[in-house]
Amino acid sequence: IRAAAEARFGRAYAHAPKSGFGVPVSRWLRGDGPFAKTACQVLENACLRRRGWLDADLVSARLAAHRRGERDHGELLWGVFCLELYARVCRDGDDPAREIAR
Repeated sequence: IRAAAEARFGRAYAHAPKSGFGVPVSRWLRGDGPFAKTACQVLENACLRRRGWLDADLVSARLAAHRRGERDHGELLWGVFCLELYARVCRDGDDPAREIAR
């Protein structure tokens, strides 16, 4: 494959190290698609507030500012989203897919 790529695109491209690609979380959070809906349900849920690990009002404010396009908080919100899902599954023993499906 590298030989074919080298013939077509040149040696530098064909022998470059592997690189990943970005996931458009920021854009997904601003949209109206299923990820945005799910993320809003998770990030604005009472579970996050009751758990007390994070300032739920600050999370809501960052989410609102992000969705309005005022600031890019996508990376932060992605981390909070993952942390909250971890807590629900591994700490609380919940099945967040059941709640999200409602």
